[in-house]
Amino acid sequence: MTVRDVATWNSLLAGLAQGTEPNLALALFHRLANSFQELPSREEPNEVTIVAALSACAQIGLLKDGMYVHEFAKRFGLDRNVRVCNSLIDMYSKCGSLSRALDVFHSIKPEDRTLVSYNAAIQAHSMHGHGGDALRLFDEMPTRIEPDGVTYLAVLCGCNHSGLVDDGLRVFNSMRVAPNMKHYGTIVDLLGRAGRLTEAYDTVISMPFPADIVLWQTLLGAAKMHGVVELAELAANKLAELGSNVDGDYVLLSNVYASKARWMDVGRVRDTMRSNDVRKVPGFSYTEIDGVMHKFINGDKEHLRWQEIYKALEDIVSRISELGYEPETSNVLHDIGEEEKQYALCYHSEKLAIAFGLIATPPGETLRVIKNLRICGDCHVVAKLISKAYGRVIVIRDRARFHRFEDGQCSCRDYCGVWAIWFCVKLLGFQKHFIERCHVASSQGFVTFATVEGHDADFVFYTRQEIQDVDGEKDAGRAGETGMISYKIAAHAADLAKCHPYAQAWDDTLSKARFEFRWLDQFALYLDPVTTMSFHDETLPSEGAKVAHFCSMCGPKSCSMKITEDIRKYADEHGYRIVEEAVIPGMNAMSAEFLAARKTISGEQHGEAGGEIYVPESYTARK
Repeated sequence: MTVRDVATWNSLLAGLAQGTEPNLALALFHRLANSFQELPSREEPNEVTIVAALSACAQIGLLKDGMYVHEFAKRFGLDRNVRVCNSLIDMYSKCGSLSRALDVFHSIKPEDRTLVSYNAAIQAHSMHGHGGDALRLFDEMPTRIEPDGVTYLAVLCGCNHSGLVDDGLRVFNSMRVAPNMKHYGTIVDLLGRAGRLTEAYDTVISMPFPADIVLWQTLLGAAKMHGVVELAELAANKLAELGSNVDGDYVLLSNVYASKARWMDVGRVRDTMRSNDVRKVPGFSYTEIDGVMHKFINGDKEHLRWQEIYKALEDIVSRISELGYEPETSNVLHDIGEEEKQYALCYHSEKLAIAFGLIATPPGETLRVIKNLRICGDCHVVAKLISKAYGRVIVIRDRARFHRFEDGQCSCRDYCGVWAIWFCVKLLGFQKHFIERCHVASSQGFVTFATVEGHDADFVFYTRQEIQDVDGEKDAGRAGETGMISYKIAAHAADLAKCHPYAQAWDDTLSKARFEFRWLDQFALYLDPVTTMSFHDETLPSEGAKVAHFCSMCGPKSCSMKITEDIRKYADEHGYRIVEEAVIPGMNAMSAEFLAARKTISGEQHGEAGGEIYVPESYTARK
């Protein structure tokens, strides 16, 4: 073709951008930008040119290239075109710059904003974890614009990523269009993340059409998130019936088994993968430095500067260990020693990309990483601590969403279910901070959701003994530092710690987390371990108390068995000279009652009385 007009360029650009070659599309755009003077007279790049180039940038996540396309559009006055603006919002949000995306949205005159404009802005808020802002923008949409399925899906995704269960259900139930599989899938994920597994399962089986593979994979992910083996097996069986044979199904089920140390089952799943010739998709991350893309895989030693990168990682681990970092090895899917597990975690692709960014960019520059899979819990913790220790903003775009790490915090506010937040106590160190608000969790104790000097809410548990030890202060909401226990809790309690809706339904799960700590370490968390242990040993024998529901550290001064009028009355009626003489048989009787509990969270049988069941079982009858 001797003469290439703008239509020819646009056709090539759009074809590559909409296909699987965004890199080629971007290269073609740069060639066009450098030679647009050669176009036939009076022809200039138009909105189709810009939209195609922006689409390519959004797919790859290249912010600098996207900004270049934006500046190029300004030269031809195309930045005021609404369609171009909509593409700019989409590009900036997918490249990790929410502020630029919103600047473009607000630059559009309100009367010129279209449904696509609002959809793009709502999606931008949602993918960056700003579910509340997505909801507000949705509510502010003018009546002249009717929401469509894309609008509702964007809002539901925002609720999902922010743990806004009530709001998500409200939006879903008020939809003015028929929900499709994606809408149902988002609701299932929303309920699953919040620990409402029975409702999630009920949603799947009550839809007006059969659940597809993606929905069962979503339910399998929720089961993995909360460690519910029975539900994971049920979902895996359904996936097998539907002919699904992808690596993610096997990996999730293997994850569940590994979290329970069921290594034989892990091996069985892997044997099935091999026999079915299923290969796990390798994780990789890449980052752009000075216009050059650098790609890393787990344990990568192919990079020209790999030795510097590994040395930087050693320095990083040493530095963040001072902030309380301990490798989260629970999800390493191998029955190997702790040291080997820590080594396996150390060289994940996103850690390599971040380490390279630290040595290849000047101090203070934002680091941007794109990962093909979801970021793991340990890497999430490490990124938070690096942002605090090195004073860097780190933006990671994984398969599900964006994570913006700054000063030890993440934009997702740790609402990821699968990510543990056990490090928060050591990182924030809030023994001396003022507790602003509390919530009564159960008759056994108090759970406080505390906003600590501008930080996000974190989890604190007070026993009755500790509350009454605070200089006579009985109000848990105003309790000071004395007697405070800060529990490091696992990922399944993240919803409760962050005060997400319906988190109270998982109050019982806290007992499970508590039992998993080593017995003596519980007392070490108390400000006065020796006194705490003496209180406990005087009240209940340790073995008996392990079966009790949050009763191990009540202590004789506050335990209802010692301070109630019933005990005092019992002592008077039975001729005991002092109340303490009545306490011993009372303690023994209660210890026997706890030991006779029907079922502990470990599944052991202890008779027929009492007990708590922590695993939702309503779905098992439907197997």
